[in-house]
Amino acid sequence: MIEMTVDTKKVIGNISKFGGGFFKHLDSVMKESILILEDDIKKSASLTDHTIKQIAEAGHPYAKRHSQTSTARAFHDPFWKVHKQSGALYNAIESETKKAQFIGAGEIEISGQVGIDEGKAEHGAHIIYGTKKMIARDFLSETLKATTEKQEKLWEKGIRDGIIKEGKQQ
Repeated sequence: MIEMTVDTKKVIGNISKFGGGFFKHLDSVMKESILILEDDIKKSASLTDHTIKQIAEAGHPYAKRHSQTSTARAFHDPFWKVHKQSGALYNAIESETKKAQFIGAGEIEISGQVGIDEGKAEHGAHIIYGTKKMIARDFLSETLKATTEKQEKLWEKGIRDGIIKEGKQQ
């Protein structure tokens, strides 16, 4: 087992010397990260490889009477991706970010989220959680899982670049 310990007070102390420039950089990395995630989620919610008619002819592969591991996966893999119909779900996918800030001793908070405006697509929750007739296809969480490595690389580079940039200005 390998364990790494970082003196966060020293790191935060150095970051605080950078001032607002580093936080602005973190904010821009978060915006980029969330926009990429939003785009990936929209792609997951807008398949066009089958028409509604073809889905019906295939016996409604997302019906609970079929196993998630057989019919739905045979139809397409990953099974949790969603076919575009009216475009309402796609258009209801929205994102937001919150600015970076110190929240306590040695801690920085920065956040962003992508979700569905249910006022624009009430059926979004039915797709994600399923219904008594339809299997759950949580394309939000599954897309996040599928893109974790890409997001981690973006953040590693973003933080490194921010520290280098602000360090040169000191």
